[in-house]
Amino acid sequence: MSSPTADIWKLAKPKRPVVAEVRRLGGLVVIKTEEGALAVVPESEVCKLAERYNIIVKGFRCK
Repeated sequence: MSSPTADIWKLAKPKRPVVAEVRRLGGLVVIKTEEGALAVVPESEVCKLAERYNIIVKGFRCK
């Protein structure tokens, strides 16, 4: 049985990948999607965010 939190994340994850570009500012990264959404996150969280929200990140390499 899956947890309620896991079920919520499955519902929240976009079905179609979203393309985004990034700009580094020290230890922070500014992410701008093709739809115009903006996010400022720590560099260490970019790959987790990309996986969770189905984001194709241009200009950033996830390991």
